[in-house]
Amino acid sequence: MNMESTSDIGKKIKMLRKSQGESLVQLSKAIDMDRSYLNKVELGTIKPSSKLLERIIVHYSVEGNEANRLRQIAGYIPVKVVLNDGRKENSQLMVEQPVAQMTQVNVNPLQTPVLYTDSTFVTASEFGLVLDVAQTINGQQQNIVTRIGMSFDHAKKLIQVMQDTIDKNER
Repeated sequence: MNMESTSDIGKKIKMLRKSQGESLVQLSKAIDMDRSYLNKVELGTIKPSSKLLERIIVHYSVEGNEANRLRQIAGYIPVKVVLNDGRKENSQLMVEQPVAQMTQVNVNPLQTPVLYTDSTFVTASEFGLVLDVAQTINGQQQNIVTRIGMSFDHAKKLIQVMQDTIDKNER
């Protein structure tokens, strides 16, 4: 797969900024980011984080294919995860994922039941985490309904996605 360099996304961001007639100082104030950090991004010495890139995309109202192209150049692609939480049909959440790890996920709700949990036990080793997802039975006993193992990096991303989902759905 042909990965573009850090300088490519920096050049694109600089071109976008200049096409909008904005100085580096104006952009840094508008998105609340240090000017010298933005300068390093534009020069291609550092890669923008996905959050910084999203701030720039939103600030300049970049949409659709153009926004996805910027994400791709930076090494992020949007992956749509369709959630059905029982309250909103087809609520959607965007998650960034490195291009090299692009996958397709299929879930058949008739074959993959939702397992309700009222408690989760977390254990860790040098390799990652294990979540023991449980249900309370008779008010006293915990019945493990599934176990999920993951790396620390995956766990951090899962926490971020879960927090974003909670924030979007709590009102």
